[in-house]
Amino acid sequence: MENNKNSKIFYGWWVVLGCVLITTTMVPPIMSLSNKFLIQVTTEMNISRGAFTLANTIVQGLGIFISPIVSKNLAKGNMRKIQSISIIGFVLAYASYSLAKSPIHLYMSSFFVGLFYLNSTLIPVSMMVTNWFVEKRGIAMSVTMAGIGLGGTIFSPIVTNLLQNYGWRHTYLIMAVVFGFGNAIGTVIPPLVTSEVFGMEKYPEAYGMVNSATQVGLSLGSLLVASMYDLNGSYTLAWMLLLVLTAVTLFSWVGSCLAAKRYMASDVELKQAQ
Repeated sequence: MENNKNSKIFYGWWVVLGCVLITTTMVPPIMSLSNKFLIQVTTEMNISRGAFTLANTIVQGLGIFISPIVSKNLAKGNMRKIQSISIIGFVLAYASYSLAKSPIHLYMSSFFVGLFYLNSTLIPVSMMVTNWFVEKRGIAMSVTMAGIGLGGTIFSPIVTNLLQNYGWRHTYLIMAVVFGFGNAIGTVIPPLVTSEVFGMEKYPEAYGMVNSATQVGLSLGSLLVASMYDLNGSYTLAWMLLLVLTAVTLFSWVGSCLAAKRYMASDVELKQAQ
């Protein structure tokens, strides 16, 4: 697809631009901005930080169980239709946080946020980039996922200012609208390695399983940080532990990719010898 000479700009890069808008607006509220609401929500509801963090853990944990299903449905169905509906669902579900009166309400909202999040963000985005690019897949994926950090940088001070001036309920509503208009180790490397090892034919099913494993780390990580803060009143030890685990994850992915390439090379040589 990358060698289309009839177009001055390869259409795949327009796909990347659309994906960047999604990763910039829809991923940060789940990955990096959720704890911005922690103090105000826990104070008003009189709940522990761990109880609040469980809401985000539900969002991440949902991916452990349904990522393979989502990947298969997106691969076999109308991805554009599924993603469009899911974006609308995500906005409405995220806005419903503002109506929460108890932790149970937060958890119910989180279930639907997680469901629509999986169908509209990282899984379909990684599949689209993988389908459009071959030689420049790494660059395209990196640019796409760079939107996560960009969105966190842009929206972090905005959310802080909104919380100070309008409170957490109105901030959830405002940001839901912003995220709706917008449409890395744990996000860039897994799809790249998966597509490299399994190829295009088996990519959707394989990445579904990989994303499930990734969600395990995301779910346990946020809950671990909140629990350690509740125990000693400091994030320092938790962040140091997560930094070590991140480094281990990085080397594991790189090692897995290199080992797979060596295995495939030796397998090809063996078949040629036969």
